[in-house]
Amino acid sequence: MDLLERFFSRGLKLHHLRVLVMLGQWGQVRLVAQKLGVTQPAVSRQLAELEEGLGLDVVRRVSNGLVFTEAGQILLGRAREVMFQLEQARQELGSMSAGLRGEITIGAVPSVMQSLATPLLTLLQERAPGVSINLLSETSDKLYTSLVNRTLHVLFSRAVPPQFADPAVAGELLYEDPLVIICSRTHPLAHKQHLLPQDLDRQPWVLPPTESPAFEALNTWMQENSLSQGPGSVRTTSREVYRSMLAGGTRLGMMSLGAALAPEITADFAVLALPGARFLPSVWMFHTRTEATSAVRAVVECAREAARGMA
Repeated sequence: MDLLERFFSRGLKLHHLRVLVMLGQWGQVRLVAQKLGVTQPAVSRQLAELEEGLGLDVVRRVSNGLVFTEAGQILLGRAREVMFQLEQARQELGSMSAGLRGEITIGAVPSVMQSLATPLLTLLQERAPGVSINLLSETSDKLYTSLVNRTLHVLFSRAVPPQFADPAVAGELLYEDPLVIICSRTHPLAHKQHLLPQDLDRQPWVLPPTESPAFEALNTWMQENSLSQGPGSVRTTSREVYRSMLAGGTRLGMMSLGAALAPEITADFAVLALPGARFLPSVWMFHTRTEATSAVRAVVECAREAARGMA
């Protein structure tokens, strides 16, 4: 048994990994010692034990702190995974003894948030009242990054991310609900008979940001029909701003068909029946497999049930 194997089998302790992760976060022995409530020599001693056991330098001292060596970066990444998994285990064991508790961050693109949030949160309140929910409405690209960085637990989107090829990301098709073009009932196009795509040329819009799949899908359709946006168009991710701008009566917008047909929406807005003007019909759910805690599983199950009610 060589030195490295012997250390991993018998010498490596949890406190070594904890110190390593905290050094990666804070960058200075002094700050790590403060956070742990121990002396600086105690932290330095644990670091020295780690380097001696590995037979490798893990960090290199610089004027304002520490930087990780190549070996240190490798070990730091694995140490973070271990500490993360242990924290997940702690939360799950706590959930077993105290019922479902914790805090979950759910992200969704605005068009999905509008339709799914209420039925999903209603079910979660019934089944997991001890779980606190943070809702984040953003474009798909930003939400995917948050999911991979583990600042987001569950993601609902109309596009399949490149990360879906990653075995650590679990995804499933929830339901079908296409985006359609809408306008206020006071808009001149709301009551026009035999509407054609050309009737939308140079009209002002309220749209999601240009990097969103919804914008890209609409833009492709407009290009195919030689249409352009008119002056006064607005891009936003805020549902409140979106509704307010549409209600003004001069702009066109997009909304999921399910939301657009709701009684409280049809009273004020009309769906424009146009050939080929249904976009991104599939709504997907994604989460990382390594974060499948009891609370996350509750969100997944409630989302599936909510989706069945929307089908």
